[in-house]
Order: sequence, then structure tokens, then C-alpha cells
Amino acid sequence: MPGAGSGPAHAPPPLAPRPEVLVELVHRAPLRVRGPASGRIYAFTLAEPVQTVDATDAPALLRDGLFRAV
Repeated sequence: MPGAGSGPAHAPPPLAPRPEVLVELVHRAPLRVRGPASGRIYAFTLAEPVQTVDATDAPALLRDGLFRAV
């Protein structure tokens, strides 16, 4: 049967990368937080207080005073 399984499978095109923002934890204690828009979990530690976060999460994280944009 021509056509059935005769060609390479077509994968959907890759998604464009989402913009990210550098955010720094300003208080000095480790903190894990879920991004309210993306649902991603961010783990801020004393050794790594700066993380890249999804740009859709940044406004909510910056609003509470625990973080600042870098």
C-alpha cells in the first residue's frame, strides 16, 4: 500500500523558547516557590540566590518583596 508508513513521520515544530528573567532572592534563607503563571518550581539557595524564571512568573515574584530583578 503506497503511502502507509512509507515516509518519515513529521514531528510538530518545536515550541519557541519562553522569555526568562533573572531574579535574586533578597532574604537570606533557602526558598522553594512555584511560579504562579507557569507552575515551575524554583529553588533559591544561599549558594544560588539568582535564578532564571519564566517571564510570566516574574511580576508576581517581584511584587512580594522577597525577590528583586537582576
